[in-house]
Amino acid sequence: MNVALFGGTGATGKVVLERLLAQGHAVRALVRPGTSLSVTNPQLTTVEGDALKPEAVREALREQQAAVVVLATRDRTDDHTISEATRCVVEEMQRLRVKRLIAATWGSLAAQPGWITEGILLPLRWTAHYREALEQEGFIQNSPLDWTIVRPFLLTDGPATAAPKAAPILKAPIFGRTATRADLATYLVSQLEAQDRLRQVVVLASRGF
Repeated sequence: MNVALFGGTGATGKVVLERLLAQGHAVRALVRPGTSLSVTNPQLTTVEGDALKPEAVREALREQQAAVVVLATRDRTDDHTISEATRCVVEEMQRLRVKRLIAATWGSLAAQPGWITEGILLPLRWTAHYREALEQEGFIQNSPLDWTIVRPFLLTDGPATAAPKAAPILKAPIFGRTATRADLATYLVSQLEAQDRLRQVVVLASRGF
């Protein structure tokens, strides 16, 4: 499958890129000017540009069958970049009639409402990040695309596990649950051709379920 990748230079994105290529997908990855991808492969094409610019996103999506979004930022005070970039991807996908979208967001959105530590303290501590993740998911869920949103719990650099757990949106304590980037990458790629999670939000954990 021809797949556009957004966020391929990040810690998670690199693992997703490797998994996509290992599974035989042709990848067209958008990268920021001055950055580069960690691998070379005849099935990999890079497009240099800003994910906030429609023309760059449009070029990355050209002739693609699906898109994978694994955008991230280290700046917790930045409450616009990821959500606005995702909005741009969603709008350009509709314009180009690319239907399938797989997006990784934030596992902490699964916090149980009213639960003191995770329903109150967590949003207060990461207010910008929390609100942006909600906004990002809103752009996706309100679109007509065939989307799947995956909320991984605390990401680690551990190896792939035998049986990562994916479940419909979970309202329960989140602490003690983790997901390896390898497991997240495997699950995201598996959903490109799967039909069982269309227009659904799922949470993913390697341990803690």
